[in-house]
Amino acid sequence: MQRFQFKWCWYDVVWLALLCSVLGLAVLTAIAALGEHEYRALWISAGAAILLIVAVASGIVCKQRGLLEGVNARRARLGGLIAIALFANSLLVRSDYSVGSKDIRTHSVGHQEYDATNQAGNEVLEKLERTVDADTLTLSIYDVCVGKLSQKVHRDGSAAAERVEVTNARILTDKIKADALDLGANAVGVTELDSRFILTKDNAGNPVHLTHKYAIVIGKGLNYRLAGPTAPLPWQDQYSALPEEVAAALSGNAITGIGKYSPEQVSDVRDALEFFHDGGRIAVELAAQIRSYGYPARAHFGRWSEVQVLPLAVEAGLGEVARNGMLVNPEFGPRGSFPIVTTDLPLIPDHQQDFGIQEFCRLCNKCARACPVQAIPTGGPTLIGGLLRWPLDGQRCWSFIKDTPKCMACMGACPYNKKDFPIHRLAGWLIARKSVVANWVLVRLDDALGYGQSALSFSERFRVGGADQPDVKSN
Repeated sequence: MQRFQFKWCWYDVVWLALLCSVLGLAVLTAIAALGEHEYRALWISAGAAILLIVAVASGIVCKQRGLLEGVNARRARLGGLIAIALFANSLLVRSDYSVGSKDIRTHSVGHQEYDATNQAGNEVLEKLERTVDADTLTLSIYDVCVGKLSQKVHRDGSAAAERVEVTNARILTDKIKADALDLGANAVGVTELDSRFILTKDNAGNPVHLTHKYAIVIGKGLNYRLAGPTAPLPWQDQYSALPEEVAAALSGNAITGIGKYSPEQVSDVRDALEFFHDGGRIAVELAAQIRSYGYPARAHFGRWSEVQVLPLAVEAGLGEVARNGMLVNPEFGPRGSFPIVTTDLPLIPDHQQDFGIQEFCRLCNKCARACPVQAIPTGGPTLIGGLLRWPLDGQRCWSFIKDTPKCMACMGACPYNKKDFPIHRLAGWLIARKSVVANWVLVRLDDALGYGQSALSFSERFRVGGADQPDVKSN
């Protein structure tokens, strides 16, 4: 029997390594798609993996038979490697300078004051705001939507009389972050509390007096399955009661089952409800712990916040503000809430980080395409209140959500709305290189694989002028 004779040139080895690398990427994409139930992406990536296996096997057979030894074949392989090298260079070398300086510290707010009573959505959320008084925060998941089983705690309080001496602020900062993570946070950052980002009035119209030096920003991510217009919500109508069967199952009182609701549906409701309250719980418990050290601390969450969340979260290095107006975190994308603890406890601040997200958003526009009422602008970001961001039409957005609370199309369409799989982390790393070519390829690939299609379909159904469109008024 004739034995195979392989005479590999360096470019043959490089070609084989490249094909195997692309095969690995296809397999990782298929694994992520399977975990995310994105079946179009699964079939495309699995098909690509099969084709690559065939290509590698065919190349080895052709090499063994001497079919790749001609001068033209060698030139073609070398030319292909040169083209690939140039393409790879275009993916890794920065070529996008379309977004200006993002450094909040260099931006001036001027005389702008932020009054929480004037923010969009107040009329929609006023019922939720009235569930507690100005100095308490509801922790019960039922209170968020149905006002049952109230468990209220103070956001603020008196610090312990005896103050703990801080000898090493770095060690203390690391401990506070570790404590927040142990309480359930997904990300934690610290920044100095810039007075520019303290509200002049809270949602109740009361003047805000806050002199703390530092802000601890706590990131809490929502389950991937619950971020989109087809996801289950923890209410049937706007903040209405839960179905009795689901409420009984959540409370542990269900004895004979939950009727038409599957255990998976109940689990989804529990995850959503916990997300809405859990960030506040973490902030309240962390603030209480800091006060036990003898230092003042106050928890800020949702409608009970007295500080501007987005600029502080950006300064703390937890993400960037995307086109959809949400803070995108590299770990959980736009699916986050960011409660804050302000304090005088001496801490070491983190620094704002540049993830390349806003450069990606300039090319993407997917959330703008998905918004049923066109509340999200196209074009580039602008400086608003000291923060580089896109000027959303908040009134138009909240007017639509008032009648259609299951929207979340901008979140569901966002290419960052994915599970934390290695292939998506690789895409995030590539985006951080700020290459126009890489961002263009990733946007087109996201569309081709079918990500965000449910949000885009939802938008088409409810688009202004459609049969299902509610009466939307905007300023």
